[in-house]
Amino acid sequence: MNAIAARLRKTSPSAPLPWWKGLLDQFWTPRILAPVSLGFAALFVAIIIGLQSRHSPGQPIILPEHEVTRSQVVSVIGPIGDQAQTPHELQWQAAAGAERYSVKLMEVDRTELWSTTVAHASVPIPPEIRAKIAPLKTLIWQVTALDVTGAELARS
Repeated sequence: MNAIAARLRKTSPSAPLPWWKGLLDQFWTPRILAPVSLGFAALFVAIIIGLQSRHSPGQPIILPEHEVTRSQVVSVIGPIGDQAQTPHELQWQAAAGAERYSVKLMEVDRTELWSTTVAHASVPIPPEIRAKIAPLKTLIWQVTALDVTGAELARS
């Protein structure tokens, strides 16, 4: 029986290979695979080096002696958080070196409702703006301390 099967295999025409198997056989050679493998290895190394350089500390920043850096924050006194009544004024702590303050009252999406510039560390909210403040409506406000030239010193 095995002899018959072997004889049939010899005499029967073989089925044609699918087109994709022909392509695999043609390109699955060391002549093609070696450069492709080297290319992928180089790409992998480049990615690793790039990721490593993003997380390593860079050169220290050396500032000239005459340059002054400021990292102050304007501390807000109030109103902060939920309010039982509509507030009458905005208050904050004075920032060192501040000549004036730019104040903005905004909706959550940063749409400006009101802004003003004052020389001291508080500002009354005008009645027409207080009328726009509704219960359960979240508002944010921001104070920016400015120096004599109008440059920003600190922000809340």
